[in-house]
Formats: sequence, C-alpha cells, structure tokens
Amino acid sequence: MESCLYQLQKTLPYCTPSERKAADYILKNPRKAIYYGITEIASKSGSSSAAITRLCKRLNAGGFKDLKALLARDIYKDDIPAENPSFQLTSDTPVADILASTLDASRRDLEVIDKTLNRKNLETTVARLHAARSVQIFGIGASALVASDLYQKLSRIGYLCLWNPDSHVQIASACNMGGEDVAFAISYSGETDLVNEAARQAKLAGAYVISLTRLGSNTLSRLSHLVISIPNTEALFRQGAGQSRINQLIVIDVLYAALLSRDLDRSLERIERTRIALPKHAKRRNP
Repeated sequence: MESCLYQLQKTLPYCTPSERKAADYILKNPRKAIYYGITEIASKSGSSSAAITRLCKRLNAGGFKDLKALLARDIYKDDIPAENPSFQLTSDTPVADILASTLDASRRDLEVIDKTLNRKNLETTVARLHAARSVQIFGIGASALVASDLYQKLSRIGYLCLWNPDSHVQIASACNMGGEDVAFAISYSGETDLVNEAARQAKLAGAYVISLTRLGSNTLSRLSHLVISIPNTEALFRQGAGQSRINQLIVIDVLYAALLSRDLDRSLERIERTRIALPKHAKRRNP
C-alpha cells in the first residue's frame, strides 16, 4: 500500500456509514490513531470494532495492527523506519491492569537482557572507561536521563567526565576530544541526529566511541568502535521511553559497580567524602 491516508480518502465513497465514521476519524487524527486500540477508535468515532475490521479488509490491510503500521509509515516517512506501536491506549484502562502489564513487560525484558548483553563488550567498556583521560557522555531526550545518571555516578567516584543537557554543547565538546578520551553515546533508536553527530565528531577527533543502543544495526552502532546492545523489545513509536530506559539504567549500574570495584578503597573513600559533604551543603542552603 503506497499511502494509507491516500487509500482511506479514496475508499470513503464506498464505505458503509459506520466504516466512514471510523475512516473520517483516522483521517482527522492520524497521530492519535496509531496509539489507540480498536475499541477506543470505535468509541471516539461513533463506529464499531466490527466496522473498523471491515474497513481494514476494504483497504487490503491484514488487520487493525497492520493498518496502524501503514499509518505510522505515512506519518513518519521522513524519520526512522515505522514500527507498529507497542501499546494500546484506552480512556478507561484500570490502573491495576496497567501495573500488571508493566510488571509483566519488565519481567520479560529482564530475562531477555541477560541473554542480550555481551559480557566481553562490557569488560572492554569498563577497561576503556577506567583508563580514559576523560569521558564525554552524549544523550538527549529520554536518553538524557540515562546520561545524567552515568555522569553523576562517574563524577562521584572521581572520573573526569562531562555531560551537558545542551546537545550543541555536546557536539562542540566532541570536536575537542583526543585519543586518550572515551565518548559514551546513548540512544535507544540509534537514529538521534544530534547524538550521532556528537559521536561522529568524537570519532573524527580520535576518541574511542562506545554506544549504548538497541540490538541490531543502526546509525549510531555503525559510528561506534564498540556497542553495548540492549534488547530491541520496545517500539520506536511509543508514549515514552519505558523498558528501554530501565534496560539502559541496568547497564549503567553494572558499569558503575564494575568501575567501583576496579579501585575499591579509593572509590569508597570518594563516596564517603561526598556523602559527608553533600548533607552539610544542603543544610547551609536550607537553614
């Protein structure tokens, strides 16, 4: 199907009234429609699930999920390749159901990440970070939360590292790296232009580039000297980073513990020093 939106528009005259209601809603709200379940679209359009199923057949789509995948491809045709969204939204989903599905997804991913993480690459990453003159961390958006966590942890145990929330500063810093430095780039999709540009400039400057990204080939992994891959279990089109962020943070925790153990006495002294200093600073700010 060349264009889902075009086909929907051309099919309207041949639709039943109920099918037309659903098609009209999708045409007017395509960015919302890719995240809704079939019952939610039926409710919002005044149609029915059966009518939407018939509409899918009329469009020669295999089913509602296939229709949404085609719709996503239309909407994001200038971005990274479209994937079917990994969740369904409804207006009345109980919190208990959301909790159960979230915990189930976390349990499944914990099993997968154990099989996905390359132990040798983790060892090499620890060795590179430990020996680096400095570590520059790149990450924006949801990955900025992971980048900030790595920055805080490395700083606390005495590593010279830099992370700035301004992506332009990240790129500028990358340009000034050298052969003794390590660039650590974080992007689940591996297709974040600004992060990729920072990694590209760091590599051109002679730095060793390590990336934390999803399993499989992507632009960031191809720019890197070494890749730490996490499970490719979360669609790129989602309501927000969920399990992918948790998987990334697990990797950061592993790297932090491994680096801490490389020089345990020194690391523990630095942790204790910051533990004592930070509460004193907080008391001065909040008398």
